[in-house]
Amino acid sequence: MRHATHKEWVKNEFKNEYLKTSFRNSIIHFSIIESIVISRADKSSTKYSTAIKSLLCNSIISREEFCLLDRMGNNRNKLIHRIIKKHLDQDQIDTSRDELMGLIIKVYKDVIFIKKYLMSCYGIDTIKIKT
Repeated sequence: MRHATHKEWVKNEFKNEYLKTSFRNSIIHFSIIESIVISRADKSSTKYSTAIKSLLCNSIISREEFCLLDRMGNNRNKLIHRIIKKHLDQDQIDTSRDELMGLIIKVYKDVIFIKKYLMSCYGIDTIKIKT
């Protein structure tokens, strides 16, 4: 069995079954966005939160895009860090996961530099994402 290249693997993650709300998909897609964000920020910005601030300061993203990316990061942290610490039950986990995946889809559709990056590097047109 042949293993997918990196580019093939990323493109595969944008098939409909991998954009459906699941814990796995929300974490994978957050990681994709996080990697793109950090790669475009100042080299000193190695954390997501400082990277989005760097992108805003360098006018790579708008204030609205910053707020969306920040909200998505906060939601991801809420989901990951509170599962054990706050003893979340399945309903709370599912609600947080659903909110995170909704924000991820919004980022893919609304954050211009993310859309351009995915199109230029992977040939992925995020406008075609169905929710």
